Amino acid sequence: MAYSPIEDKYLSVLTSQQFPDMPAEPVATEPSVDGVQLAEVGATKMGDYGYSGQRQPTMTDYDPTVRERMADFLQAGFEKFGMDRYKARQNAQTLMGGGSSNLPMNIGIADIVPFLGTALQTQEAARMGGEAVTSAQQGNIGTAAMQAGGAAVGMIPGVAGTVKAGKALAPKAGEMIIKATEKTGMPVRGLNIVEQAPQLAVERVPGVKPGDELIVQHNLTARNLLKADKLGGLPVPSLAISKASSPLENFGEITLIAPKEMAVPSAKNPVFASDAYTKRFPTIDYQIDSKSEKTLKSMLSDVASKIPGGDYKVDRLLNDWNDRKYSDVLAAKFLDERGQLPNPADFDESWKFDSALREAVSKNQSEFTDWLENFDNLLPDQGVNVKERIFKGYTYNGNRRYAEVNLTNLVKEMKGGANEEGWNYGVSSLRAAATPKFKKFSEIKASRDKLIDSKSMESVKDQTRQAYESLLDRLFKVNPQYDAGDAMLEVVQTRNINSLDREYDLPQELKADISLFIQKIKSLPTEYFELKPQRAVSLDEFKGAIIPKDTPKAARDVLTKAGITDIHEYSTPEERKGLFDKFGKEMFATMPAAPIGAATMQDKENK
Repeated sequence: MAYSPIEDKYLSVLTSQQFPDMPAEPVATEPSVDGVQLAEVGATKMGDYGYSGQRQPTMTDYDPTVRERMADFLQAGFEKFGMDRYKARQNAQTLMGGGSSNLPMNIGIADIVPFLGTALQTQEAARMGGEAVTSAQQGNIGTAAMQAGGAAVGMIPGVAGTVKAGKALAPKAGEMIIKATEKTGMPVRGLNIVEQAPQLAVERVPGVKPGDELIVQHNLTARNLLKADKLGGLPVPSLAISKASSPLENFGEITLIAPKEMAVPSAKNPVFASDAYTKRFPTIDYQIDSKSEKTLKSMLSDVASKIPGGDYKVDRLLNDWNDRKYSDVLAAKFLDERGQLPNPADFDESWKFDSALREAVSKNQSEFTDWLENFDNLLPDQGVNVKERIFKGYTYNGNRRYAEVNLTNLVKEMKGGANEEGWNYGVSSLRAAATPKFKKFSEIKASRDKLIDSKSMESVKDQTRQAYESLLDRLFKVNPQYDAGDAMLEVVQTRNINSLDREYDLPQELKADISLFIQKIKSLPTEYFELKPQRAVSLDEFKGAIIPKDTPKAARDVLTKAGITDIHEYSTPEERKGLFDKFGKEMFATMPAAPIGAATMQDKENK
């Protein structure tokens, strides 16, 4: 790292004041043969030519840099205090920079520290250097080396002052300095020169207040992560663009961190200004043939005989395989294999046994999830064929229609825009239908201030709900025979306030209030912007993950297989929220680089 002219001038003046040229020490005449000097082993003034019998070549003048002069001065000081030459040079160059530095890329602590030093700091450092000399003269070599380290750090403009004032040089820089310097044998922690203290907020995105950066995330459960691995990816997932200080915490205990490039809006990568209530995972139906049913009953017969209503619970499991994670008979089998199955004789009523059964499983939920995954995987080997099908509704004749469950078919089912879940959730659906899509990334950037935390959003939701219900009540009084919620949703979907005239004879004032309300909900704050890639997203596209400490091993293995190694664990919601700070490199506020193969996105942004 090169110093600026101003910094170099400052260091030159400082060097001349603190490190004046010392008078040359008398040099004893060395014996020679034919004009070639003979030097004793270990001499500090003689190079290899002193032992070779060759004449030393003529040396041209060399003007050392400020960095080199300071490093050489510090090295000489360390050597005077009894350090060997290698250790002394390593210490000096760790502080000032050079080939022997313990810091990466040969930089020194001086490269990291901003130039905020004062003459007072260097005087204090010089005083510590004097104390080091006294210690050395008294024979306390270890103390002298420690004090010399303190003097060296203090003589670098700004180290002590910057640490004391700001407690932080750069992200992780303080700890890096401590570890690198302690490798040299200097106990820097004991000197309190570089302190481990709460850091001030550091800008991760230039010009953006820490916490206001944007980040792309996808939350899901461990079970859904396993499903995604089995499918080969996530079909048309809903991702959230949120503020780093208030990330989305719903929809699953696992958070996958997406690359920031995924936030660039396009026709195939729509970004909505709020939760768009887009299509969810379709209903999956399970078909178990008669032979497989018999095999399953045989596999579960042992535990069925041990619990109240066992045979009935097996039949219910076979008829509702989709909800098998809630099955009492599978819970009983899991506990029985672990020797933890409650004794039905200890309960006077069967429902009390069932309650104890579920409570025991809940205490071992992570292990049960792993066990259930293994149970499913073993079924084909046992001759059990459970066929998954996508339910696609009914034919004109009333017959059920199905499609095979695979990534391609699921993507086809889940593509689409806002408010396509098929249900009217009241004001939430109304807002989803009214919410616009971002056309350019600059629009996302300009809307960043609309992102708020969940607590603040609850207040917004309450006020919006009250206004919505007031309008519904006024519509109901005009025509109680028609669903007022459907009427208002139709206004948004058709973008025509006059669609109300078909069922209502409304006063203009009420029409105006409805129009104003719809305009207002378009610009309401939100917890996150919804990103909906119209494709399958592979797990290996994600850059990191935040997971609970009790995440099942099967789910951890999926992350590892996908090449996701930047994984952080949490125990509490507060810890989970704080871990988003670990992904500063994926935070953004300005236009990220366009993904590979999407070069036209930036061009569209500039139009």
